[in-house]
Amino acid sequence: MTSSTSTPTSTRRTSSTTDLALITTFAAFIAVCAILPNLGTTGGGVPFTLQMFGIFLAASVRGARRGAWAVLLYLAVATAGVPVFSGGSGGPSAWTSASGGYLVAFPIAAFIVGLVASLGVGGARLQCLLNDIGS
Repeated sequence: MTSSTSTPTSTRRTSSTTDLALITTFAAFIAVCAILPNLGTTGGGVPFTLQMFGIFLAASVRGARRGAWAVLLYLAVATAGVPVFSGGSGGPSAWTSASGGYLVAFPIAAFIVGLVASLGVGGARLQCLLNDIGS
């Protein structure tokens, strides 16, 4: 007598609807962090807000690809004219302001933070990566 029991597999199923909802939620979180009152300004006139915190959190929690998508969605909404950039600005003219370079770097930074977070903090692979970058 043989028993045919199936063992549960540990495959992770993701829903595209869930991914879209989480990407949208983190894009909204980044917008809220950017709209909060400025913590000060840098020497170049660029306001300092919690926007980078939102970007880094989105990338750390959702991973490199989905974190970058959340940032790209935030940038697309703001470029379309919704005033969610720092100081309540929005529209294409923000790309030519003093903070335009930051806007270009946001998705790149999110992708890199997501990659580093997926390697695990304090892991040997992370240490090897940092050693390779430093040399």
